[in-house]
Amino acid sequence: MTRAAVYDGRVIHQRHGPRTHRLEYRVFSLFVNLDELEELHGRLRLLNYNRRGLFSFHDSDHGAGDGSSLRAWVDGQLAHAGITGTGGPVYLLCYPRVLGYVFNPISVYYCYSQGGRLQALIYEVGNTYGERHSYVAPADPDNGMVQHACDKAFYVSPFLPMNCRYNFRARVPGKVLSLLIRETGQNLPLGEDGGISGDLEFVGIDSIGGPVADPLTPNGGVTLTHSYNFTTVTWEFIDAG
Repeated sequence: MTRAAVYDGRVIHQRHGPRTHRLEYRVFSLFVNLDELEELHGRLRLLNYNRRGLFSFHDSDHGAGDGSSLRAWVDGQLAHAGITGTGGPVYLLCYPRVLGYVFNPISVYYCYSQGGRLQALIYEVGNTYGERHSYVAPADPDNGMVQHACDKAFYVSPFLPMNCRYNFRARVPGKVLSLLIRETGQNLPLGEDGGISGDLEFVGIDSIGGPVADPLTPNGGVTLTHSYNFTTVTWEFIDAG
C-alpha cells in the first residue's frame, strides 16, 4: 500500500563524457499525497504548508508555479497527454524548502488508479533559471520497475547539449525508492552515448517504518531524526486526534 513517507538516501551525478565527473551526496526527500497537503502542517511539527517555516512545502514551487492546485494541474497534464485510468491518489517526490529556499532539479509525480496501481509518471525538471518543464508518460510496471525514454525538450545544463535523449528508470515506491535518469546523444541505443552522456540517480529508503503503516493517520505518531554533517533534523509526526 502506498503511503506518505520521508526517503533518506543519496544522489549520484555522473558525467561519462566528454569529460568524466562524479558527485555524490546525502539527501532526504518528501513523498507526499497531494490530497493531504492541507493537513501536513498540523501533523508534522516542523513542516509548514504554503507558509514560512524551518521546513515548508509551497504549491508555487511546482506545477503551474502560481500557487494553484497541484492536483488540478496534474489532472490537466494527464488529460492533455491522453492518459486515462487514473483518478486515485497522486504522490509527489521532492525536496521541501529549508529556511525558505529550495531547488528541485527534478520532482516526480506518481499517479495511481483508484485500485492502487501506478498508472502514470510526471517528471518535472527544473533548471537554475527558475524554469520548469514536465515529461508525462504512462506507467506499466514490470517487476516493480518502470522505464521511459523521450527526447530532451528543455535546457538544463551547459555541460550537456539539447540534442540528447532521456532514459528514465523508476522503481515503484515502497520501502525503497529509486530513480535513474540517463542522458545520451539522440538516436543512439542506451549503451551508446556518442561521447555525450550523464546520469542522475537517487536511491532512498523510507525512514518512517514498514510498508503499510501510514505516519499521517491519527495512529501514526513517529519521531524521525536525520543527521547531515553537523545538522540534526527531527521530523515529529504527531497524532491528529
